[in-house]
Amino acid sequence: LGGAVVARTAVTVAMARTAQTSANTRPLAGAACLAAMVSILRVTGVVLIVKPGVLFAMLPEALAAAICFAAFGLLFLLRGNKETAPAHTSQNPFDLTALLLFALLFAVVSTASAAVVGQFGSGSLVVTSALSGTFDVDVAVLSALRLLGQGVTAATIGQAVLAALAANAVGRLSLAIAAGPVSFWVPYLGATLAAAAVGFAVYLAPLDGLLGS
Repeated sequence: LGGAVVARTAVTVAMARTAQTSANTRPLAGAACLAAMVSILRVTGVVLIVKPGVLFAMLPEALAAAICFAAFGLLFLLRGNKETAPAHTSQNPFDLTALLLFALLFAVVSTASAAVVGQFGSGSLVVTSALSGTFDVDVAVLSALRLLGQGVTAATIGQAVLAALAANAVGRLSLAIAAGPVSFWVPYLGATLAAAAVGFAVYLAPLDGLLGS
């Protein structure tokens, strides 16, 4: 779980590769689900710190998906046996190359997002966030958050954050399918689809509407 805070995609790929030689892949799929939960909570924390005004626009859906991932993760872990998986080392978050690459991506995506939004309107932010979020959800989220107060509403930015999270989940799932065996990625696929469905259901049925009924 600690590695998921630093390198979420790397953790998922590491689990998938380990599953190739493991006789018990269910706990590894559970660990990948818990890493996905941590990823969502981490992005939620970033929103809270950087632009708290956007938080409510994405919090219900994000929490619903995170809880779903947590439930599946615990279920897979409990169903697995007591076999101990090899330890994984997380990437160094202060590695100079990684920081420089992050800064470069942030500058490029931020500039591109601002240009696209200026040309096509705030609705295009959701699309650009989804595209960039496939590769790096942090860059996509921070680029979207910086547009608050520049003609883009908190609701639109919240949708962009959710789109980036969804696209990043699809990206991680694709890597898991490419790197891991069927016995690993099928449970992970089911958990991802369930989390997406729960989050989308919350999006379609706002909490204030449910409370008022």
